[in-house]
Amino acid sequence: MPINPLNSGQEEAVTSRGCSILVSAPAGSGKTKILVNRIMALIEEDGYNVDQLLVLTFTNAAALEMKQRLQVSLDQRLQENISDSLKQHLLKQKQLLPKAYITNFHGFCSTLLKQYGYLIDLNSNFDITSDPTLIKHQILDQCIAKWVNDDQFIDFVNTYFPDYYFGKFKNAIFKFENLSNTIYNFDQYIDDIKTNIYDHIINNNEDSINTWPITRPIISLLKKQAIMGINKVYELANFADSHNLGFYSQNPFDSNSKKGSMPTPFDAHLKYFYDVIKAIESNNLTEIIRASNAKLIKSYDSRGLFNEDNEEYKAKYNSLKTNVIKFYRDKFNDLVYDDFEEFKKVLTTSIKPLEQLVFYQKEFKKAYQEYKQTNNLLDFNDLEANALKILEPQYGIVDLLYHQLKEIMIDEYQDTNQIQETLIDKIADYKEPKINRFMVGDMKQSIYRFREADPEIFNQKYLTFNQIPNTKRIDLRYNYRSNKIVLDSVNYIFNQIMDQDIGGLDYYLDDSAKLNYDFLRKEGAKEVDEREEVTAKASKRYDNETRFTSEVLLSYQTGTTNNDAELEAKMVAKKIQDMIGNLQLDNFDKTTRPANYRDIVVLMRNTRSFIAFKKIFNRYHISSHIVLSQGFLQEPEIISMIHVLKAFNNHLDDIAFTSLLTGNYLISNFDENLIAKIKTDESLSMYDNLINYINEQKDNYEI
Repeated sequence: MPINPLNSGQEEAVTSRGCSILVSAPAGSGKTKILVNRIMALIEEDGYNVDQLLVLTFTNAAALEMKQRLQVSLDQRLQENISDSLKQHLLKQKQLLPKAYITNFHGFCSTLLKQYGYLIDLNSNFDITSDPTLIKHQILDQCIAKWVNDDQFIDFVNTYFPDYYFGKFKNAIFKFENLSNTIYNFDQYIDDIKTNIYDHIINNNEDSINTWPITRPIISLLKKQAIMGINKVYELANFADSHNLGFYSQNPFDSNSKKGSMPTPFDAHLKYFYDVIKAIESNNLTEIIRASNAKLIKSYDSRGLFNEDNEEYKAKYNSLKTNVIKFYRDKFNDLVYDDFEEFKKVLTTSIKPLEQLVFYQKEFKKAYQEYKQTNNLLDFNDLEANALKILEPQYGIVDLLYHQLKEIMIDEYQDTNQIQETLIDKIADYKEPKINRFMVGDMKQSIYRFREADPEIFNQKYLTFNQIPNTKRIDLRYNYRSNKIVLDSVNYIFNQIMDQDIGGLDYYLDDSAKLNYDFLRKEGAKEVDEREEVTAKASKRYDNETRFTSEVLLSYQTGTTNNDAELEAKMVAKKIQDMIGNLQLDNFDKTTRPANYRDIVVLMRNTRSFIAFKKIFNRYHISSHIVLSQGFLQEPEIISMIHVLKAFNNHLDDIAFTSLLTGNYLISNFDENLIAKIKTDESLSMYDNLINYINEQKDNYEI
């Protein structure tokens, strides 16, 4: 039987109907392929029009690629021998495709505001500021200039954010502002925190400690710290074993002696953490406090066991040993108070500065909104917030969308935030029957928490779909981007580090989370019957290539931030020297040869370590050269032209507008001195300062 180009998981994702579907799609599993194939199937088999689908991607580029793939798929299908009615239907889709809702969240929100903004008194000719950072700093500086005359503000900043230039306070305001933009009805959210946590604790006694809303997150944080503490125990054991300090984990005394029957320091440390985790798993904070404060079981004294072979490592060993328990207890002491009344006192004291911070954040937000309204500007957060307003039932737009849309598809679902999820809820759950959703994502690729993405939205559905009615979870298990050696290495590392608390996924318990190699399709089989043969051949080949598996290099040598790169470079240099002449590589003619320097590449996340690596490689007589991958878009001329376009699009963008004025493509005398002379009012944009300057100098300038 010929091989289906789609594996079973992909085919299920394309053909499943009648429920909301979550597709767990790891990197390289063909998620864009299944999205396009599903859209084509909905068009062709279910008779949908492409404008009856809302397809939300993470980036504009992904949306454009999807439209292009759909265009190609439609063209290819039209070239085949199909019925006239289907041909007419597909031709109609080609006409609808350019204006179909295939876009990112911000693009969809912008479309709604352009069409229906008048319903909430929003000027549809608004400009979007893609990088409002500069404007926000200017607005906050203006706010601070007013607040500094208030003694209460000065006392607040000096107490909680001591910094001459208000830098720490500004960072707190901006972080709070970013958080407020990702939580629907943020003011109510803050009020609920006060009611559900602060008021609950103040009005209850210590016996109810395990029912406090704050208890669960505290226990979760302590569990993470305890697991990391166990890792530190094994880190110390590895250090000890590799530096002739085996007495940490192996008792060196006669088993019949008193010391010989005592636990090792390794045993004492492990027992402490196992007792702590046992208490944590009881979800009883009183038990956790008892276990965390417990003394370690007595082990033998190892201070006299150092000799001339390991004396140089004594300080490092003692430092690691001290830090094993301290690492956990410091976090425990930050989070938990043994004295309940003292805890209530601290909580009572801490609520006031939180309320003050909320007040200043609201004042800043109000000033920022007034500035944007005056200048007819919106930022990306405004797009989502105003779209939510438009989707309120009284405006009728949500009713229109509900009756138009047949399915909502969301790509990169693990990077969705609470505001975006609320937006989808408003449309999909407007009334019964709900609009089905098709969500594609991967917990392992959740990297945008710093942008307030909330992977727990994905994770909750991952854990519950298939268990509640009208839902289905589909796991795509095969990776088509990497070979088996890479996949095995990734699985090995993720098995060690990823669980519900660290990574949001029990990787070692969940076979569906692992990255698998599709022998049948990757090894070029034509028939399903070839599965056993190609799998056996490929497995044998990969077994012979274990020398290419990933390896983690660890150093226990301490350094400073200045020479960390050199320490890393030394490890890499030694590894390269071991490989040269010893590692055998395959030639194209099936012969082998020893590895040489040109077979090796060192990839770095940034360029800061280049010089350190080059210096160390020279010291180890390793020939090398540095390749900087500066793309076309990073060329100075391209950057300058981008600034020109940004300035034309938004003249209030100070960086772009100043670049325009000082660029060598203008016939002008604008240099740094003149720019400084023009920029006299920090509260105004560079453009407005220039207009004022020209008006003042109109006798010298031809306008």
